[in-house]
Amino acid sequence: MADFQPQGQNWSGQNPVIGTGEGEVPLAKPPIADMTMRTMGSDISSMKTSGGGEPRPYAPKEVSYSAPAGPTSSAPQMPVTPQMQQSYTAPSASPQMNFGNVAPVNIVAQTAPAKSGSALFITLAAIITSIGLGAVGYFFVYPQFTAPAAPAVTEQPASTAPAPGTETPAVTAPATTTAATEPVPPATTTSATSTTSTAPAAPTASKLPTVLVHISLLKTAADFSTEVTLSNVTIDAVKSAFTSNPVEIPTLKEVTLKNDSGDVYAFAALSPLFMPSTFTSATLAMFSPDASFVTYTDKTGSWPAIVLQLATGADAAAAKTAVAAIEKNSEYQTLFITDPGTASTWKDGKVANAPARYIAFSKQGVAFNYTWLGDKLVISSSYAGAQEIAKRISQ
Repeated sequence: MADFQPQGQNWSGQNPVIGTGEGEVPLAKPPIADMTMRTMGSDISSMKTSGGGEPRPYAPKEVSYSAPAGPTSSAPQMPVTPQMQQSYTAPSASPQMNFGNVAPVNIVAQTAPAKSGSALFITLAAIITSIGLGAVGYFFVYPQFTAPAAPAVTEQPASTAPAPGTETPAVTAPATTTAATEPVPPATTTSATSTTSTAPAAPTASKLPTVLVHISLLKTAADFSTEVTLSNVTIDAVKSAFTSNPVEIPTLKEVTLKNDSGDVYAFAALSPLFMPSTFTSATLAMFSPDASFVTYTDKTGSWPAIVLQLATGADAAAAKTAVAAIEKNSEYQTLFITDPGTASTWKDGKVANAPARYIAFSKQGVAFNYTWLGDKLVISSSYAGAQEIAKRISQ
């Protein structure tokens, strides 16, 4: 079967024939438009044909501008170039924007005035000087006119006793003794920290024997210890050094006696004050020159005692026989600080289970005794004091 093809239409040709309908003649073929492509080369040729030159970069000419004479505005001016004039021409009657009668404001930077350093320094110096002058006037000048003349005061140093077992430094004061700290009843004239008394005036003693180093003969230290300087060695000065205020609880105090040079007196320097007939030079040679002087104080008063050490190599039996001479006279009574009353007779007794000799007095509770505790001799004006010393020696 032959292909069907509508009349007046050509489907195989490049330029189809446009039919106008049945029995009509076809329309003429439409003309093809002449189109030319424009390029850069064609533009250059066209410019040369019209009398122009080749294209080049645009370089505007410099335009000098002078501001018109007259008052100037603080607002910056923009230079006007020919191109700007070509692009815009202001009309003769252009609308004006009215913001009111507002005067231009000129902002002027103000610099804060610098502080004057010299003025500040002068002010501070004046204040400090005024304060200093006021202090000098108040503390130094004013007291010269207002303070009354102070009466002359003779200062007497006092020593404070340390804890048991320690020694206090010597207190040097002519004819003055100082005791350690002890409990003191309110009705006394002695402070709680020291007891000071003045020994009677006496001629300065000659050079008395001393020891280089003092070592206590008590293994357990006394409750208090003190050092007293005696310029004049008299019985009253020594008793004053031994005296303490009565206390409810008994205490034991060791007293070290020194000369003005700070040297500790040997027992030979003090024995003539108490028992010169007993402690002759021969008897003193049997004992160590370093003795311990102790006082036992209770509510009835102070009761001195002496502790001696048998010398190395000495005959103990001969020493005991020599010391027994104490019972032949009453010189030992000088060891009492207060009057013990009337003496009875010597008797045997014991101190810490050691043999002892004692003599009682009419004053209640008073008895003088001496005893040997090994190689140590204890001479005490109080039986209770001898018992306490015995415990401190043996412990």
